[in-house]
This record gives sequence, C-alpha cells and structure tokens, in this order.
Amino acid sequence: PDLVHVNGLPSAAFALLAAENTLGAPLLVSLHSMLKTTVSSAATAWSMRALASARWVTACSQAVLDDLRRRAPELATRSSVLPGFLAMPAVAPAPLPFHPPTVLAVARLIPQKGLDLLIDAVARLSPRYPDLKVTIAGDGEARAALTAHAARLGVSERVTFLGWVPPTGVWALLNEATILAVPSRAEGFGMVALEAAAVG
Repeated sequence: PDLVHVNGLPSAAFALLAAENTLGAPLLVSLHSMLKTTVSSAATAWSMRALASARWVTACSQAVLDDLRRRAPELATRSSVLPGFLAMPAVAPAPLPFHPPTVLAVARLIPQKGLDLLIDAVARLSPRYPDLKVTIAGDGEARAALTAHAARLGVSERVTFLGWVPPTGVWALLNEATILAVPSRAEGFGMVALEAAAVG
C-alpha cells in the first residue's frame, strides 16, 4: 500500500497492527475522540506505539488534539486538526415546532452518550411541560436499560425509541424537532450537531 490509515484508536487490534507496521508505507492515524484511560494497559501501550510511529496524526477537534499532545508532546509537529465535514442537505429548514415541544437525540445507545441524563431531564421538565416529547434515534447495548430507566421515572409515554435510522432519515427527524439534545459524557466531534445546525 501507499498509505496505512488507522481510523480511530484505541482498538487493540488496529493499534497492534499499526504498531507492528511492517508494510513500509507511511502510517496515518485519525483520532475521533480522546485517548481513553479505561482500556487495558496492553491496548494503551499498543496505541502509544502506533502513535509514535505515525507519519501524521489527525484529530477531529482542538480538544482531542490538545489531549493527544499532552500525552505525547513529541507529536506536536506531526499532528493537526481535521474537523468533520458535512455535505449540506437537500431539504430546506422547516419552522421549529413548539407545540408540542419535541426533543430529538441521535446516538448509539451506549453509556458514553448520556441518554440516561436526557431521560432524567424529561422527568424533571414534565411538570412544567406536560406535552413534552422525546425521540431517541439509534440502537445499542444500553437500549433495554434506557427503556427500563424511562419506565422507573414514569416517562415511558414521553420517550420514543425509534431504533436505528438510516442517515438519509436523520435529516427529516432533525427538521421535525424543536431541539436536538447531545447529552454525551464524552464526545470528540458530534456530527449530529452539525447536521442539526444545517437545518436550523
């Protein structure tokens, strides 16, 4: 190959392959989030070895780049921000629907995305906004736990879980929402926030 591109770390398998790169091609590593401290020490070691041998490292945001350079100062001259980009949608922004107020979240259903916090907020806001509705588009390992959490808080009828939605369907959902919620506990560069901005 002319280039070996590792798209995201730490994945133990990718990190190991990159660290042991014997193909002779330059290595490019693209980081989409901060390096995690919760992975195994072996995966962390492989990730750092991969980064050390990279010709260049891109980060999706300045915060991710700053985190990288704190951990590996030697990469300061071999790293840069390459933010996410977005093709503008073919749909025109629709007027914001305020009645009923609709909150949308588009995310993988994993703890990092903080959707439990969104459900907590729904429970707290319900007395003030009795017609508040929340739509969650996405699927993942935490779906059953999130569904149970909504039931425990008595807001099951307010929270709709759509499951996975194809990317083309996300534009319509965004255009029908009053507010997009991105309650992530950690996020490198949330593309859905850009998508929401694109439809006003």
